[in-house]
Amino acid sequence: MRIVNRVIAAILALALIFLGFLVAAEIVLAALGRTDPWVLPFDRLYRWGRGHVWSDPSTRRWLVLVCVVGLGLVVLQLIRRRPEALAMVGRSDRVTAELSRSSLEKALARAAGEVDGVTRARTRADGEAARIFVHTNRRESGVIEEQIASSAQEMLRSLDLQDPPRVSVLLRTREGAVR
Repeated sequence: MRIVNRVIAAILALALIFLGFLVAAEIVLAALGRTDPWVLPFDRLYRWGRGHVWSDPSTRRWLVLVCVVGLGLVVLQLIRRRPEALAMVGRSDRVTAELSRSSLEKALARAAGEVDGVTRARTRADGEAARIFVHTNRRESGVIEEQIASSAQEMLRSLDLQDPPRVSVLLRTREGAVR
């Protein structure tokens, strides 16, 4: 989502800069004596603005549209996202180390995949929790669930994170039961 935000922000910024240059060019051309618009139809916009009052339905539709788009952009920016990296315990005050979230997810999935009986494992991690989704070919899942959690906790200890996430295991057995 961060990439989408950056692309939208860049496009919006470029459009506003371009529009600003067009308005400045129209002002300069009008000051030099040009009476008809060069690119922007400011004369039609001016007539439209003079002919429509605030209570006009078309004016209100534009106002609502602009407000909805603006509020939508604000809400998109306020949505909490998963962190890109988790801080590691530093050996020095001058050096900070971080582990990317995707690397943490891969390491935990690999640790869970090494447990006997696991056929497939994937992980979703954020700052507070790491959820490990595991498929197993076993019928009894109690022991394997503990082994996966233990393996994941051991992996987290070896990574030396400042605030390691808590681990939860979602297990799907051969019969399709979910625990």
